[in-house]
Amino acid sequence: MNSENEDFGHEFERQQQQGNEFQGTPLQKSPQQPYGQPQQNKSTLGLVGLILSIVSVFGCGALLAIPGVICCIVCLVKNKKDVKSIVGVVIGAVSMIVWLVIWGLVFNMVVKDHVLEDSRTYYENQIDKKETEENIEKNNDKDTESFLKKEDSKKQNTEKSDEQASNIKAGTDVAGDFDPTNVVYNGNTLQIDVLTATDVQNLLGVQFESKKMDLVINPQYYDWITYHPDDNINHVVYFYFYNNGQEAIKLSDCKLYRVGFESEDYPKGGKLSDWLNADFGSGLNQLSTMEQVKAVLGEPDYTHDSDDGTVHKIEYYKKWDFQYRASFQFNGDGSLSEVYFGIY
Repeated sequence: MNSENEDFGHEFERQQQQGNEFQGTPLQKSPQQPYGQPQQNKSTLGLVGLILSIVSVFGCGALLAIPGVICCIVCLVKNKKDVKSIVGVVIGAVSMIVWLVIWGLVFNMVVKDHVLEDSRTYYENQIDKKETEENIEKNNDKDTESFLKKEDSKKQNTEKSDEQASNIKAGTDVAGDFDPTNVVYNGNTLQIDVLTATDVQNLLGVQFESKKMDLVINPQYYDWITYHPDDNINHVVYFYFYNNGQEAIKLSDCKLYRVGFESEDYPKGGKLSDWLNADFGSGLNQLSTMEQVKAVLGEPDYTHDSDDGTVHKIEYYKKWDFQYRASFQFNGDGSLSEVYFGIY
């Protein structure tokens, strides 16, 4: 009886357990997720700051150290145990200090050299000034004497020039009909192909340059003498002399074959009437206009006008069978600025 009860009890427990298994699967608890899991120490910002700090040691200094330290500090605020950020702050700070010291030394050297250079320049200027004052004082008498000599020489040269200008002989010749081989200058007739350079010099009572007068001219060659009657470089008389012989001779023995009168300041309004006293014949002179010349000689064989209309030139030569030429140049206002007469 007891054995049957025990078997029944065991069977009941077995069936009860099987019943529990069919009733459902026991609820299993999912593992609990930890709250606030620590962030892994892989901060990119800290790494960037460390790299910038390291690079700043080798160049650029504070330009890289400052942003590197800032990056590291920002990273440390989030994670105080970030080793890279701590190292980056230390290296960046040391880099800034080192570079500030270097820049300070360089700046000090530059300023010091500049000050020394200014001081040296000032000292040298003072020495030069003192030496100059001493030399002036020492040579004062000598300089004064030299200055007086120069002034005396200048005065003598001026007197000599005035004397030479006053020696130009003013003759009484008057030209008749226009003839390109006879030009009256200061009352003295300049005869083309008749007078030599020596004759012209004696006629005018002037002294041409001896070096020029002694120049040897080969046969069929010519040269000229430039003469300024009033020592004005813009007032010029050109005497052309020609060797028409068979042997070389000095220019002083060559014949006059052309004479020209020029106001070389004509672009500024210079004209022959400012200084020339001449008689070209048939009433023509330094005051004549183009219309007056044409009234005497007719229409020119050659004309030329400058592009800006300030120069008008006319020439005559056909009426003398190309043997002689007469050339006239007028300014824009009609005044005569240049004339040439002589052998063509």
